[in-house]
Amino acid sequence: MQSITKKITIQEVNSLNEPSFTQFFGNIIEHCPSAAIAIFKKKPFDNIIDIYDGIISFLRNISLKEKVEILKMHPDLAGKFENTVNLTIESQKEQQSAGLHLISLDETEELRQLNNGYKLKFGFPFVICARDNTIVSIVRAIKERINNEEEYEVGISMKEVEKIAMKRINDIINL
Repeated sequence: MQSITKKITIQEVNSLNEPSFTQFFGNIIEHCPSAAIAIFKKKPFDNIIDIYDGIISFLRNISLKEKVEILKMHPDLAGKFENTVNLTIESQKEQQSAGLHLISLDETEELRQLNNGYKLKFGFPFVICARDNTIVSIVRAIKERINNEEEYEVGISMKEVEKIAMKRINDIINL
């Protein structure tokens, strides 16, 4: 997927062909270009809200199994001592905005243990909109959410995916 350096207008979005659209929007949901293709089919867009509605519609109309597969595509939250090579540019920026690149070795180890326990229980990584959080609120959320039932946790995680997608769309489109 393309790393966005210049925002584009809604008119430019509407002028994109499917491959170009997928280049721009293919990672608004982590490693899920099929979401971009589904949104593309709803063109033309009058405004950014139409794109938001497209992604929300896509996410809410897929099966539970497909939702879990989307959640599995998300990376573990990583500290500065973790291997971040496989993080998308978007995920790297988001995790940095939460200060995850500044945490200590002890905090990194705690986060790794929490992530591992969460994945063991649910079968997918802990997903939270890092841009809306700090390391303290992330750790608190993992500790709270690990007590949820699986279907409920999938729902919460998908709401976080929606938040992430909205922020990524805002990174692409010039309002």
